[in-house]
Amino acid sequence: MIGVGIRDLLFPRRTARVNRVGELATGRLHFDEAHVNAIAVADTAYNYALPVAGFNFIITTMLAFASKDVNDATATLIEIYTATSLTSTVVDTEILSFGMGKLTVLPLVPLNLLIPEGYWLNAKSSDAIINLSILGHYVKRLDELDG
Repeated sequence: MIGVGIRDLLFPRRTARVNRVGELATGRLHFDEAHVNAIAVADTAYNYALPVAGFNFIITTMLAFASKDVNDATATLIEIYTATSLTSTVVDTEILSFGMGKLTVLPLVPLNLLIPEGYWLNAKSSDAIINLSILGHYVKRLDELDG
């Protein structure tokens, strides 16, 4: 493996490098925030990220676990979606939807999913109990980065 970097001659301590997921990093990388909920009531909204003015939320990782209490007869449907309020079960835009059986684990990495400014990131399940963790970070609204 060859280490390659791009050095700024005016500011020698600034360098660009390729990060572990193959992206050219030209500034500080963001640290993820963990948002964890036990979805204990079916068809109820559980919030994972609030809207922040001037910022988008980027989902980088998800981990879901279906407990022993999940119905044996049918797969549980988990929906991750944007909504217009904290407690809304109305799906504005579906981000991801998947089924899970009893005592299953589903890791989803690496992701790079954009949640638009002004929307809540919510999840709901057709059954209880699903433990869902969503990791991500806020970045300056993408259309502002070009300016």
